[in-house]
Amino acid sequence: MSPTIRLPVVLGAAGLAAAAVLAHLRLPQIPLWPLLMASVALVCWATGWVGGLAAAAAASALVALAGYTIGPGAGRGHWVQWVATAAGFAAAACAVCLGAGAARRSRELHDRAIQALVAAIDARFAWSEGRSERVARYAAAIGRRLGVRGRRAQHLRLGALLHDVGALLVSPEVLSKKGVLSAPQRMEIEVHPQRGVNLLELIGYDQEVLDAVRYHHERADGTGYPSGLVGAQTPLLAKIVAVADAFEALTQERPHRPAMTAAEAVEILRGGAYWPHVVDALTAALESGDIAMPRAGPEAAQRRA
Repeated sequence: MSPTIRLPVVLGAAGLAAAAVLAHLRLPQIPLWPLLMASVALVCWATGWVGGLAAAAAASALVALAGYTIGPGAGRGHWVQWVATAAGFAAAACAVCLGAGAARRSRELHDRAIQALVAAIDARFAWSEGRSERVARYAAAIGRRLGVRGRRAQHLRLGALLHDVGALLVSPEVLSKKGVLSAPQRMEIEVHPQRGVNLLELIGYDQEVLDAVRYHHERADGTGYPSGLVGAQTPLLAKIVAVADAFEALTQERPHRPAMTAAEAVEILRGGAYWPHVVDALTAALESGDIAMPRAGPEAAQRRA
């Protein structure tokens, strides 16, 4: 919830609480606690999880203290209870400010950390500039067509952005080699997904994000790595990142080959190594314009002609 909306909601909750107490004093048959709990619920909704817990605890405890003596005969003499009630909702308002501020700072630090990691991944070679963001954009478009929503969509974007973080630990000579890799070099390539997971585990990412990074080089026919998973064994988010990653690689220029057209890339992806329903979702995203057609190089243009 934006700060411009949060403050009116909290003020409205405090007003509702005050009105509930006044109404109960004048008309005892009006229930007090449902209205007070509605106020606390509004504060929780405005503050989110952390701020909401603090607000609920502070408001409920202090309002409960006041509730022992607030009644139809209390009148204005019980000013201590009135102060306790007001203090409860003042504490809730403080929780709004503190919880929202801390959450905002945490999100900003998290976003900066991701940007730094992505910049480090993409800065290793001239041809990899912007690669992680493109993969994330393609994965998001594919995910929408496969019903990936809400928190899972956030996990998908993170997994796609950070899928190659383990490549930071692979030597540039191996990554840029044009010929056949030696057995040790091949092993260095095949362990980079797990190395990426090891880095991200230190940050505390959700399991879905870690699985998307760990398994994004698996293939439907079992020829992938690191685990050689077959068919449905690969988690959905990892399948989506795998297809988005391969599509991005095929449709961008590389030192050893020109970029392919989107149609050429999809034809290769349909060759059996990838999951048909994920490739179908990619095709639908391309046809709808949700994924902009990648710009082909001059060699690809000559092939089409």
